[in-house]
Order: sequence, then structure tokens, then C-alpha cells
Amino acid sequence: MSTNVKTVNRVALHLEHLTPAQHQAMLQAGILPTCETIELQDGLLVRKDLSADSCLLQLTVEQYRAMIDAGILPDGESVELLEGLLVRKDCRDQCGDIHAVGPRHTSIRKRLLKVLVEALSSHGCHFQSQLPITIPGHNEPQPDLAVMHACEDEYLGRNPVPSELLLVIEVAHNSLELDRLHKQRIYAEAEVPEYWIVNLHDDLVEVYRSPNASQGIYLDCLEFRLDEVVSFRLEKDTIRLPVASFVTVARAA
Repeated sequence: MSTNVKTVNRVALHLEHLTPAQHQAMLQAGILPTCETIELQDGLLVRKDLSADSCLLQLTVEQYRAMIDAGILPDGESVELLEGLLVRKDCRDQCGDIHAVGPRHTSIRKRLLKVLVEALSSHGCHFQSQLPITIPGHNEPQPDLAVMHACEDEYLGRNPVPSELLLVIEVAHNSLELDRLHKQRIYAEAEVPEYWIVNLHDDLVEVYRSPNASQGIYLDCLEFRLDEVVSFRLEKDTIRLPVASFVTVARAA
């Protein structure tokens, strides 16, 4: 179960609710300290000793992974750890059930993966789709696509980390503002060199480059529309991808 919660910067997050049984399992497994200052309120972990603006408990990556290892959160569940909060990943095309994956979202993600593999596989790149990357501290997002300059065998027992990432991509409609603000901040602070948002609302690609970790922003922000070509710099080569090769316009109902 998830709920739509407004954060301090007015971006809607679909925070995942925990059941009392999950809360008790976290206590029994030692994932949470057995103290009275942390409790479950309306499915959310809160610190009773903090102000209302900061009462939500921020989980660490280690606590989040322990929840998955203990079966408290099913492995493969579409829940991300963003800034210490359990957030339901929104892959809808526009509206409907938050648990549903939109057909356009799926189609464009598959097209983009195919285009990237064709363009970059000869450069020794590894690709993953909707799988976690570990950012030490409080973040383990599941980007729609991630490109690493490494072989697949290096990730048999672990997730990629920021220093190995070349490109991270989110396909977004309902999640557009979350991806622009929260995830841009997360990726910039982790110094991911390039971040793309495939914007399904406006049928374009937003490209963010030159991360400034201290400010949590990308200094260069560009837009590429359907009739343009988006480029990606890889070592001495510039890879050019026509936007129309992976962004398809939604047909009117």
C-alpha cells in the first residue's frame, strides 16, 4: 500500500506503508532499535521526539537491504529508497493504479534499451533496466535504465555504485517532478556524470550534465525534441541517438 504525501518542496511522493507485522519483523530482526522514540503511525515510521516537519524516519541503505534480505520487503518489489524514505516507483503513463506499469512507459524503455545496446555495447558497456543502484547513505533508486563501463560479471553479487555509472535514465510521466527534483538532487550529489529524463508529458528528452555535488544540481540542462538528436560522450567518441528512434508519440484515444 502507498500514499501520496506532499514533501516540504511540494513534490508528491508515493510513500510505501508498512504493516504492523512488518514493523514488528524489523524490530525482531534488529533492523530498528527497540526504543520508544520510533513508532509506526498510519503505516509510516516516525520519530516521536522530532518536529512534525522532520518526524519521518530516514532508513539507511543497510536497513533497507536488511528488510529485503529478511523478506520484509519482497525482492524485486517496485519500491525505491529515496533520501531514506520507501517510495513506490511510478511507472504509469498518466493515471490509474500506482502499481500498474503503463504500456507506453514499457515500450519506450524497451526501445531505448535496444538503441543504447546497439550504440554502446561495442564500447564494453553494461546495461541494466529497473534494477537498483546503491548510493551509500540513504539512497537506492531503481532507474529505468543505467549504463556502466564494466562487464556484467562484476555485478553478480552487488549493485552498481555511482563511480561506475556513465548514464542514468528515468522514463517519466506522473513522476516527472519527482525525477526533476528529488532524483536530480540524488544523482547530482552522487556525481553521476549524466542524467536523462525521457519526458512523456512533452515528448522530449531532458539531459542533465556537469553535476555539482555540493549544490545537488546539474549545471548544464538541455532539451531535445522529437526531430532532434541527443548525443552522449563516451571516451573519445560521441554517440548520437535520434530522439524519434525511442520516443513515440502517444496516439489519441
